[in-house]
Amino acid sequence: MKLTRIFFIAVFLFTYLHLQTYSYATEINISEKSRVLFKVKDTKGISYNVYFFAPKETKTDYYLCSTGDEVFVGNYSFLIQKQGEKDIKTTSVILKDYPYNQTQRTVFPIISKSYPDIVMVSDQLDCNTKVGYLYYVG
Repeated sequence: MKLTRIFFIAVFLFTYLHLQTYSYATEINISEKSRVLFKVKDTKGISYNVYFFAPKETKTDYYLCSTGDEVFVGNYSFLIQKQGEKDIKTTSVILKDYPYNQTQRTVFPIISKSYPDIVMVSDQLDCNTKVGYLYYVG
């Protein structure tokens, strides 16, 4: 329990210290350009829209051990918008050349009643090995 608490505090501090505000909403329509949109709650129960977005991405024939998957490769990051506000913030987290598998939905939320909601980013290392990276709004 203590290790879990330390982990969440470390992730919160990292996320909090690296937020930068951008006015993407006036330049492009993020909700149309993002691959994934989640509605998640932070550590205080406040709701946010979280966009999984790459400024440039390529649809590819990238083979992820199963045929027929729709895969996009790009430098993805998270954009965060507090519900009811216009400003969109982005984190310094950039997943370079990440192969987002839209068919298998490799980015998904984990909703919790006791803790903040978590966004899981799954990455397939080989046909038998998958890893996941956890993110949440602090």
